[in-house]
Amino acid sequence: MAMATVAYPHQLLSVQASAHPAHSSRPARRLPSVEEVGFRTRCRCALASAVVLRLLQRQRRYRSGCTARRAVEEVLPLAEWLSEAKLHKNLSADAEKRYGQVPQQAAQVINDTVARIEKAARRCVAPSASAHPFGSTVNGFGEASSDLDVLIAIDDEELSYYMSYISWSQREQRFQDTLRRSEASDEESPVPELQPPSGITEKEAMACAITQLADFLPEFGFRVVRALPRARKPLLTLEDRVGQLADVDVSINNRLPLCNTDLLSSYSSLDWRVRPLVLLIKAWAKEKRICGAYEGNLSSYSWTIMVIYFLQLLDLLPSLQALARANRPVTELDYWGYARNFEAGFLPAEDYLSEVKQGEIEGCKGEADRQLSMADLIYGFFRFFSREYR
Repeated sequence: MAMATVAYPHQLLSVQASAHPAHSSRPARRLPSVEEVGFRTRCRCALASAVVLRLLQRQRRYRSGCTARRAVEEVLPLAEWLSEAKLHKNLSADAEKRYGQVPQQAAQVINDTVARIEKAARRCVAPSASAHPFGSTVNGFGEASSDLDVLIAIDDEELSYYMSYISWSQREQRFQDTLRRSEASDEESPVPELQPPSGITEKEAMACAITQLADFLPEFGFRVVRALPRARKPLLTLEDRVGQLADVDVSINNRLPLCNTDLLSSYSSLDWRVRPLVLLIKAWAKEKRICGAYEGNLSSYSWTIMVIYFLQLLDLLPSLQALARANRPVTELDYWGYARNFEAGFLPAEDYLSEVKQGEIEGCKGEADRQLSMADLIYGFFRFFSREYR
């Protein structure tokens, strides 16, 4: 049987490579048309959508197949794949050395930044506002240099109540400015009548809250880099001038990512190989410039989901969503402002390990195979998604 020699991650993808001339002799690059960019974006996003769909289908098979036991699904033939390849002898050691002990952002730094944002939100948005960190900084798959995402959680009715008066106050201020300019001008021009306070939509309330935070947060040690109150998901990007975090993104009532953070945090704690494998794959994707939703590529979150899905197919990780003991419905507004319901329930890692130990559920059979090295998993990931995945 022919043996394929594989060195490092960037050489693991099975692609039809051709010899490229030196950079200086390459022809000038043609800029793609708008139609081509749109087509490439749809193609790049199709893989992540397909993986998520497969995950949902797998979870439905879990729920319909059994309750106390895990459903049995065919495990990927990784041993067979490894027999066809010869991996670099230092690949595992190098991967573990580079990504096995990557430090995360200190909890004290995160808590300090979140506390100042919460204090500002309670002052200028609503007294009951609370701030919660989410994303890669706290889900177990981040680094010390990762950006911090912060959710401002406020009851929808309370948010609309306070922001409706803020919105009216802003309109009243514009009315007074217009009235003063009209009185100072020799020309008589009609002044629109100021309407009394009225209710505003949830999206308008979030936009008003972002504007309020942009005005108040500089007093708490932040510099406003970008404010997007009218975006699909109103967002505020900050630079922390007092703390150690470079970039901080603040959103209002963006609850679904908070649930995803809890889920990924559980997955990252189930096996020591999960986090370094995710960090390596994301670093490779960023180096190849195929990571970043804002550029039409798969997001960092999508690459993380792909790694978890691959490890599930090796029976190294369970489906914690399928083992959920209770429903956790989450309602989010879509692009057009309509409410959509999501099921975000899952079995926490601590409960899963406890129930496996007590024999209440069957653990992953792949967990008994601790001989799989980082090199084996790296090769298996690229082999699966480049040649086997359909």
